[in-house]
Amino acid sequence: MGTGDENPEATPARLATTGAVPPAQPPLAIVLASLHTVGTALALLATTQLDRLRTACPSHTPLADLSVTEWPSFATPQRLWRARTQPAYCRRALATARLRLHAVANVPVNDGCGLKNEIRVERGAVSLSSSFLATCPLAVASAMFERHVAAPAARKVFGTTLRSMKHVGSYACRNTAGRVQRSDHATAQADDLTAITFADSWRIRVANIGNSNTEDFRFLCAMHDGADRYFIPLRGSDYNRQHADHIHFAAGGFMACR
Repeated sequence: MGTGDENPEATPARLATTGAVPPAQPPLAIVLASLHTVGTALALLATTQLDRLRTACPSHTPLADLSVTEWPSFATPQRLWRARTQPAYCRRALATARLRLHAVANVPVNDGCGLKNEIRVERGAVSLSSSFLATCPLAVASAMFERHVAAPAARKVFGTTLRSMKHVGSYACRNTAGRVQRSDHATAQADDLTAITFADSWRIRVANIGNSNTEDFRFLCAMHDGADRYFIPLRGSDYNRQHADHIHFAAGGFMACR
């Protein structure tokens, strides 16, 4: 049974009849300031943890620079994306590659064709059939492909090393075969590989691969599967008849591996 000393429940109806004042709510400014303080603290904590990760495990964070010699990790795709979109970042990555190269004069882009800040690659860790023009992202991706895909595949499938790689050029002012848009080659963002020669003089031509039971076919498949990590787009010899004699490696287009 209630007494006069009890505090009755502060319902709206009772407050209205008793004249009691409800507890004051904190001003909106105070709430927003508190949220800002919490957000700042969380951001600082996240930055600190990322810095620790970048220092302790540089190969496992997208924030670190890309190194061609570093074995790929789950952070490699993000780093390659940065190389395709951030010129200074790409140049730092290119400095870690074993490439003989030099800069070339710009060709003003006109009607979808031209060269801007491109380089001429003379050779990589293995010799090339000829030098080729390339954007920085293409040169970086090619160096990583040679080191982390082609060379390991040669050792695994044939137990040998690479001697040379043959390609049929990168820069050509033309459209994609059968289409109206410009090819990746129109701005030196692609290269076409046609053959590989090994240390024992054995040579594989992409156009001659047919029997899926051969070591040559296994090697080509290993190259195609591994290249998918570095090139956008990537088109293999079975993509269409225009690609039957080469593998199309590009760096800078839309995601497509075929």
